[in-house]
Amino acid sequence: MRLSGIMLISFLVLSVLTINTADATPQKYSIKKDIKDFKTMQTDKSAQISKISKSRTLHVWHIVEVKVCAGMEKLYSPDLELRSDRDVVQVTLWGLIMPKSCKSGEFFIAADDPNSISIVFSTQSYSEPTR
Repeated sequence: MRLSGIMLISFLVLSVLTINTADATPQKYSIKKDIKDFKTMQTDKSAQISKISKSRTLHVWHIVEVKVCAGMEKLYSPDLELRSDRDVVQVTLWGLIMPKSCKSGEFFIAADDPNSISIVFSTQSYSEPTR
């Protein structure tokens, strides 16, 4: 009786081990691929347009999705300038952007040609509010 119990337990343990090892598929990675996956972090702040879509109700207006990334220092509510062939708009992406992170926002701008839309950091600068 005791021997059959030990055999039953060992059979169950071996079956569980073989099931777990059968499910594991070996993964092969090349050194070149792993090195390409590393992204270098930007040390400077950046602002770029992620997406431009046309407004459904206001036909001249475009919705611009902007991605702002902080470099090595945090950004507090960065001021941006959206430019197009029809308009120049001063906008602010409200909130704190921590170092080495990004934040997105959407803004409206009038434009005849969506390819003419660009974004830059505004020359206006506000300091972080004091407590």
